[in-house]
Amino acid sequence: MKKKGVLIKLILVIVLIVGVVQSGIYLLPRLRLDKKGYTKDEIETIMDLPDEMQDELMKTDYVNNVTVWLSVSSQIDRYLDYIAYASFHDQLTSQEVVETLDMVLDHPEVFVFSENQNRDHFYEKAAPEMIADYLQSAQQRSLADNPESLTLLVGGDNQLSMSYEPGILEACAIANAEPDEPVSYLAKEANEALKQMAEDAAKEGYILLNNSSYRSYFDQADIYDYYADLYGEGYCEHYVATPGNSEHQTGLAIDLSSRSVQEGTYFVFGDSPDYRWVNEHCYQYGFIRRYPEDKAEITGSYNEPWHYRYVGLAAAKIIHDNDWALEEYVAAYGE
Repeated sequence: MKKKGVLIKLILVIVLIVGVVQSGIYLLPRLRLDKKGYTKDEIETIMDLPDEMQDELMKTDYVNNVTVWLSVSSQIDRYLDYIAYASFHDQLTSQEVVETLDMVLDHPEVFVFSENQNRDHFYEKAAPEMIADYLQSAQQRSLADNPESLTLLVGGDNQLSMSYEPGILEACAIANAEPDEPVSYLAKEANEALKQMAEDAAKEGYILLNNSSYRSYFDQADIYDYYADLYGEGYCEHYVATPGNSEHQTGLAIDLSSRSVQEGTYFVFGDSPDYRWVNEHCYQYGFIRRYPEDKAEITGSYNEPWHYRYVGLAAAKIIHDNDWALEEYVAAYGE
């Protein structure tokens, strides 16, 4: 009888353990989903999914209206992108959002994003028809293999994707020439160098200001259309880059002005002592004057004394010492 009692206790313990395990299997995933913010009905819908889809939702942040997205796409890893895009295009149905974003996400060779890029600007500006047209013309584009390179030649065979923006952008270290303009940005490394250059220039009495720094593909498109309407395509051919062909999209280029120009002491930056100081010293901070007058045949752009490009200290010194354009440096050293 004693052995029989021990056996019964053992069976009860096993039953209890099994019950606890089964309860955990049932409750734990539901508790995790509840903690994320899903409703009871949403949780039951998720728990009816195949295991791999459940696992993906367990790893993903809360997906608003998850049952809607489940009804139009099984690619759970894209749900947060769908939601971000839909937030800027509320006239689209969920199915249209999925079809549009899948065009982008299925073609990473055409729609290039940097590793740390915030995609909201692209999602806001890129309408479905624009994405479709860009994808259709993809074979006519030759995108840069390494858009993060400090010495990247932008243009021609090195276009930047419609979707590309630098991974780390900071508020520009110098004030805008037009104080009412919105905050402008520059790539982190270039911005740190600009800050030091501007501080040293100020010690000599030269107050540098920013006329234009980082521009997205869409910003460049707006600028190109504006000047094309104002001055014609011929003017733009030499002075305004087409979208995807602007150094400003790298976050490494800046158009400078100065307080003396804004106050009217000098008519343009290229006539000012501020310009002469920058032109003499910029290489010491990793910048080059990108489009000198005597290099127009090489660069394809006319004289732009206001336009400076960050290339890093080593490249800037070599370019300065050899009186090269960036094209000549790249021909000798590569990007």
